[in-house]
Amino acid sequence: MEQEQAYTTRTGAVAKLKDVAALFKLRLSSLVVVSAVLGYAMGVPAGAFSVNAALLLTLGGLLVTGASNALNQVLEIEQDSLMDRTQARPLVRRSMSVPMAIGIALAAGASGTALLWLVFGPLTGILALLSLFMYVALYTPMKRFTSWSVFVGAFPGAFPPMLGYVAATGHFGLGAGLLFAMQFMWQFPHFWSIAWVLNDDYAKAGYHLLPSRGGRDKYSASLTVLYAFFALLTGLLPWTFGLTGPWAAAVAFALGAWMLHKSIRLRRTLDKAGCPQTDVRQLPLPARGAISLRALQIMTAVSLPAEDGGRTIKAKKSLTWLMMFSIVMFFAGLTSAYLVSKGGALYWAEFKLPTAFWVSTGLILLSSATIQMALVQARKGKSPAIWAVITLLLGIGFSYSQFQGWGQLSRNGFAVTGQLNSVRATYGTDYTITRKGVTLVKEGDQLFLPGDIAQEHPMNAEMSETKNAASSYFFVLTGAHYAHIFGGLIALLVISIKSFLGRYGREDHQGLWAGTVYWHFLAGLWVYLLLFLAYVH
Repeated sequence: MEQEQAYTTRTGAVAKLKDVAALFKLRLSSLVVVSAVLGYAMGVPAGAFSVNAALLLTLGGLLVTGASNALNQVLEIEQDSLMDRTQARPLVRRSMSVPMAIGIALAAGASGTALLWLVFGPLTGILALLSLFMYVALYTPMKRFTSWSVFVGAFPGAFPPMLGYVAATGHFGLGAGLLFAMQFMWQFPHFWSIAWVLNDDYAKAGYHLLPSRGGRDKYSASLTVLYAFFALLTGLLPWTFGLTGPWAAAVAFALGAWMLHKSIRLRRTLDKAGCPQTDVRQLPLPARGAISLRALQIMTAVSLPAEDGGRTIKAKKSLTWLMMFSIVMFFAGLTSAYLVSKGGALYWAEFKLPTAFWVSTGLILLSSATIQMALVQARKGKSPAIWAVITLLLGIGFSYSQFQGWGQLSRNGFAVTGQLNSVRATYGTDYTITRKGVTLVKEGDQLFLPGDIAQEHPMNAEMSETKNAASSYFFVLTGAHYAHIFGGLIALLVISIKSFLGRYGREDHQGLWAGTVYWHFLAGLWVYLLLFLAYVH
């Protein structure tokens, strides 16, 4: 009898441990932690790799990642119960209570963050905490409303290798940034490939995670190809900036090209997977082996370093140009998505741009002239401080005008995820609504097609639950540009401080040059976006 009781206790304990492993998504968490350890290996100096530190990084990473996955399941119990692939999770089966899951998750998250903070420093701990917050508080709830959740989720998904690099070096730097860029760009073809396979299962829970509302269509496949190409390019960045050697670049290129080839084949055939599982062996799309691909790229970067890792002036200039190129590709994707969405939309809102956006255009163009004057002064051997400060103030004025414009749109009922029927502006003056490209006519509170002379068929009921996609795109486009402007403002602040400290001169003004080129680029990009929104919107 005692032996039977002991066996029952052991089997009960094993079952609980299996539930915790399922709650933490232990296999997936392990793959995430591997990328963090590889980032750590890339960051430590040759011969300084510490097994103990790597094990502590692994433990802390598993605890934080597991906590993120656990809280994700707590928030999605209802959705998990509807999908085939998640019905066996412990909270859905009720083999574990919600309070217990929350307690385990909070304890794991707190202890993992504390461990990383104490062992590797505050920056590593903050990165871990920020990753957990973004995954649970932003990505998880956004999945129910918009496919843009994939963009938000790509940030915490790209943190692990950067976190590992920061854990090794104790600070941010070029290496950490490049690892983040590689992982970030890779997230899109990887996740969209999985979402392609699981689209039907996701739909049961109300998730639409492919970039097109049409699901498995040419548009979703085309964006997968585009971002697979971006992933290939970013995989070459460590070699471009002298952090790895040519053999590492060759391996990264081969693996990126393989993923791009799979994406192109998906675009051509629109193949559908026969089994809705996320097992790598079941994915005939770019997602098959994608996790291994990224791990191999980072591992190759670790094992095949460059002979000379110094950052020369030439490398800094290359960084500036490549950064601008990546931003251009990013906005090219957004504006392309805008055009495709507008062309296929049943309803679309055309609204007048706020006056504040035109004012901000004048401010940023003027600031482009003043930052150029600062560079001219430095090249003459004179202090650029006054012109740098003027540029900073004009940049702040640009930011203020942007917020004024967004505020005006918000007061008129335009929002990031608003509905068409929530707009409060004056129809015909401030905005109009089209149905399949035909502008509707408004009589009283009702909207009609212009051919409906008798006005027997109002469109209000049909469009009552329609999202204001035009407004969503407007905020995303202008907001994404402002995110880059915010980075530019930080650069202007640094330039202003260095100018007053006399750090720039006739022969030493590379930082000022980079800031000037970047600010000119942001001004030109804003003019493009404004004209695009004014004449295409």
